[in-house]
Amino acid sequence: MTPRDVDKPLPLLQHLADLRRCFLNSLAGIFVGMVVAWFLRPWLLAWLLQPLRPYLPPGQSLTVLSLTEAFIFYVKLSFFGGVFLASPWVLWQVWRFVAPGLYAHEKRVLLGLMAFSTVCFLAGGYFGYRVLMPLTCRFLIDVSQDFHLLITTTSYISFFLHLILGVALTFEMPVFTLLLARLGIVSARSLWKFWRIAVAASFVVAAVITPSGDMITQTVLALPLVGLYFVSVLVAWLFGKRPQAKVATQQIESAS
Repeated sequence: MTPRDVDKPLPLLQHLADLRRCFLNSLAGIFVGMVVAWFLRPWLLAWLLQPLRPYLPPGQSLTVLSLTEAFIFYVKLSFFGGVFLASPWVLWQVWRFVAPGLYAHEKRVLLGLMAFSTVCFLAGGYFGYRVLMPLTCRFLIDVSQDFHLLITTTSYISFFLHLILGVALTFEMPVFTLLLARLGIVSARSLWKFWRIAVAASFVVAAVITPSGDMITQTVLALPLVGLYFVSVLVAWLFGKRPQAKVATQQIESAS
């Protein structure tokens, strides 16, 4: 599909109609995903409790404190499950909205950026779910042994989402670095210059994301963040905006 002629832009109302269609189609997809997730709620509940269950006393599970709390919990669980299931459809709707106004090379760049961002986000979520969440649950339950522990559905799903989404978003660091480097805001040299500050900041971010206060858990998260920072330096070096003088020199050399 060729990009729209800039001399003949679509009317504003047409753009708003396209945006409205994209928004409504996305909502419809999320609603369908919620319905599917509602029927999958026993499996989703087992998946949600997997990082916690090995450290609970025998026979203990989540607690509800009112008649409506279990229903509200399942609605929230279905909503987040529906958003995840519908995410490819939502991304497709966004692509259909923005793609007609892009050139072919811009489409390739955007597709690559979306793929890179998705991989980083899923990698962060997987790391949080498989590694960080079990360590945090074990530490917090061990600390609570002197008390009668009641874990409510509301508190657990809030804790779960805070941790998993926080880790997943921090794994987007190379994506943000790529964007800033392409815009010329940062460079590999400037990032390398502040690597000591970045290491310290990684431990601060890990302390904010992990509410347990456990140094081992914070270190387990901080070390990948440090690694991601150096990956970001490499990304900025490979894809960053080069100085105009250097680009001109390379063009002259290639022409000769």
